Amino acid sequence: MKPQINAVQESIKIALDAADAATDVTAEYKRIKNEYIKTEKKMKEIHKYTTIIFSSSIATAIVAILLTGLLYFKSLSELEEMTDTSREALVVFAENVENVNKAVENMNLSLSKHTDL
Repeated sequence: MKPQINAVQESIKIALDAADAATDVTAEYKRIKNEYIKTEKKMKEIHKYTTIIFSSSIATAIVAILLTGLLYFKSLSELEEMTDTSREALVVFAENVENVNKAVENMNLSLSKHTDL
């Protein structure tokens, strides 16, 4: 009978060890599940911030491109105005040079007439 009692005690001990191992596995599973939930929350938070930063970056880039385009076209318009003004000034200068040349020619003719007299 002693071997049967020892076998029953051994079986009970094995069953208790198995139950203890199952409890440990369950506790470990619960701990890992909680860590997974925490990690998932952190990842969602990181995703949210990343999305906000990415959207802000895109919006800032679009605003910068628009402002740069505005400044470019404003400068281009001013440059065209300056070019037109320079052309007009060059035409006026050329006309004045032509008038001065005519006046010098007339004066030379007058001087030559006075010299002849």
